[in-house]
Amino acid sequence: MVEITWQAIYILLQIVFAWDQSFPASTFYIDDHRNIYCLSVNAYHEARGESLQEQMAVSQVVLNRVADPRWPSDTCEVITQANQFSWYDDALSNSVYDMQAWKDNVHSVLLVYSGMSDDIVDGATHYYAHNKIDKPTWAEDMSVTVKLRGHTYLK
Repeated sequence: MVEITWQAIYILLQIVFAWDQSFPASTFYIDDHRNIYCLSVNAYHEARGESLQEQMAVSQVVLNRVADPRWPSDTCEVITQANQFSWYDDALSNSVYDMQAWKDNVHSVLLVYSGMSDDIVDGATHYYAHNKIDKPTWAEDMSVTVKLRGHTYLK
């Protein structure tokens, strides 16, 4: 299960409902808030401390999976599916503890989720942190769509 503190929930809601006038917050529904929450937790654990572009790219991969019939059509189900994201499958805590990083991740997710940014990963459904690990075997038959500072994106 994805854990979160009340402080993180408050920041999420504050950002969603108090966004600047250019953001279409009024068009969000309850399911949207759930999806934004799951995407934000994923971006927090996968790209915390990285550039806004990298955080957006990680979230776009999840949305690309949601749009692909090979994965569940629910954002949270894609993220919590077994063997997909290392932070979810490891034995470590999934708590959000860095509130500034959390706020940054929510911001990046809102840009992607609202459609205010293009698909900067060109349809990628996978990525790996090339600065931390060698190219995984599962990536051998995939095409690289873009390589950013922290991750290589593939489809």
